[in-house]
Amino acid sequence: MTNLVARKVIRDFQPDLVFNSNNLWNFLPPGPRYLHYMHNTMQHVRRVVRYSRGIWKSYATILNLLTRDARTPPRSQLVANSQYVRDAILEQRPSDVRLVYPPAWNGELQPGRPNLRRVVTLGSFHPDKRQLEQLEIARRLPDWKFTLLGGQHSPQYARRVEREARELPNVKVVLNATRQQINEEFALASHFIHTARAEGFGIVAVEAAAAGCVPVVADSGGIREIVEPPQLRFTTIDECVNALLLSTGDFGGELLSAVQKRLFRFTAAAYRSALRPLVIGTAGGSAPALQIGTAPDAA
Repeated sequence: MTNLVARKVIRDFQPDLVFNSNNLWNFLPPGPRYLHYMHNTMQHVRRVVRYSRGIWKSYATILNLLTRDARTPPRSQLVANSQYVRDAILEQRPSDVRLVYPPAWNGELQPGRPNLRRVVTLGSFHPDKRQLEQLEIARRLPDWKFTLLGGQHSPQYARRVEREARELPNVKVVLNATRQQINEEFALASHFIHTARAEGFGIVAVEAAAAGCVPVVADSGGIREIVEPPQLRFTTIDECVNALLLSTGDFGGELLSAVQKRLFRFTAAAYRSALRPLVIGTAGGSAPALQIGTAPDAA
């Protein structure tokens, strides 16, 4: 729908460059040059829980039909926000796909606190984010404290998480947390866990690591490019529990340092540096550029 609306605007406005952040290029007209900044692919959609049933399954089926053989408009450049997304695009259409990580880090770093045994999580409350799995992890670590933050993407699911969390004295659930609350909880935590699978990137892992939290994440999707030490990745609840236990003390500090040393890839400066030649090489003219779609959401 966004592209259908943009179609008329593009024809009327006649920009030199369109920055398409909508993951799809269907219905976009020929004429301008395009940078398609891809955060996810249809392969990702097929792996997401919400698209496996009900109206969302029908929605995903329609999207799949629309995108399966859709050609990009002439003079298009595909750009992926992670190597994971880039590889997925190349599986479907061998072409020139550039890798440009999103600007996820402001350049500030906080020291770690790996001995505190305080875990924070951040993600919209929806089955895709697997907060119920986080509760099971908390249940197996009764001497650790857990704080679950996020918006109510699915109110019914959020209520279920709240209800089950009441049985665990070491768990606090904060719905619709403000940016200040998020920053405060990150500053108090020793660890951060991310249980969602097959995400395109995972900005929140960058934020947590920069705030001094040892990131323990699912061994899936683009988030592996942020959290590279294998000791901090898991595929099962047991592996997550073990990763938390093993990443305390000096070893936890070393693992966090290894992640923090690589965060320079996700700065605004690195993003601008990588995009600049693509924009200059694509825009070439005096007419303005137009952006459609939205930037990826950290939660």
